[in-house]
Amino acid sequence: MAPPAPEHGHSDVALIVDSTRPAPRQVSSDPGLAGKPSSSAATPAAAAHDRKRRRLLLVAILGVVLLGAGGIVGYRFYAAAQERREQIALGLATARRALVATNPGHWMRAVGAAKQVLVLDEGNVEAIGLAAEANFASALDDGIAAASRIRSGKQLLAKAAAEAITTPPIQRARALAALANGKPEQAESLLTEMLARPAAASGGSANLLLYAGWAKLAAGSPEAVAALDRALAAPTPHKLSALYARGQAKLTTGDLDGARADFAAVLELDGNHLGAQVELASALPSAQARQRESDVLAILQRKDLAQGDPRAVEAVSYTHLRAHETDSYLV
Repeated sequence: MAPPAPEHGHSDVALIVDSTRPAPRQVSSDPGLAGKPSSSAATPAAAAHDRKRRRLLLVAILGVVLLGAGGIVGYRFYAAAQERREQIALGLATARRALVATNPGHWMRAVGAAKQVLVLDEGNVEAIGLAAEANFASALDDGIAAASRIRSGKQLLAKAAAEAITTPPIQRARALAALANGKPEQAESLLTEMLARPAAASGGSANLLLYAGWAKLAAGSPEAVAALDRALAAPTPHKLSALYARGQAKLTTGDLDGARADFAAVLELDGNHLGAQVELASALPSAQARQRESDVLAILQRKDLAQGDPRAVEAVSYTHLRAHETDSYLV
């Protein structure tokens, strides 16, 4: 009987066999981690996933921020545009009201309001016309800074011509430009044509009637008084300007009493109206020569004389000179 194999021989064979088998999978004793890969195998993939998720989140946040900023900028742009539209509308409304007003200085208020609109919108068609008309009307009515105002009116008319603008204010301004250029017949023709249109189409009927009276007066027409009567009969007349012009027209017809009444009415509306003061003094009869000279001297002592209508300043100086010549002759 053969002796049994040594114990260590059996163990060596078993060890060799065991070493050829794959190692058993390690299973965590934590039931919640059962079936999951070990942390050493899962870390790179998880980290990459986290990085991608963070990038996506950052992009989303940036998108929200940019959209918010764009919304703020867009709102500000809209608010600024809306404010600009409101300022333009307000300026045009102010210019329209001033153009048909009757109180002193209304022509230049219309110019100022229209110019503010042109600062915001240099091509505004209505503002160009209103500014041109008011510049010419102011120069013809009170004569102050007439050369500068006529020049501004001509520049605006040139702009209107270049852009083919033919609005009612531009058409009225063209008639006044003819009057300012010493062409009353041309002005009268243009104004007559405009007055023949329906009021709704041409607009500014009170202005047209006043301008037509000015044209008749400048032309020396005997119809000037009647034309200015019509201007004063308008629903909203330029009372101050029409009364003054009618007084001048009555002087040319020899109606001294009527002229004095009109000039006195002007001074009731505007006590500082230089032209009316001069004309009223000039219209005094020869029997009141001393009173006329006293009135003329008072006018010459006005501190604002140099800023007044140069036509009236020239007239009062002439009246004063004639009075001295008469006194010298009598002596």
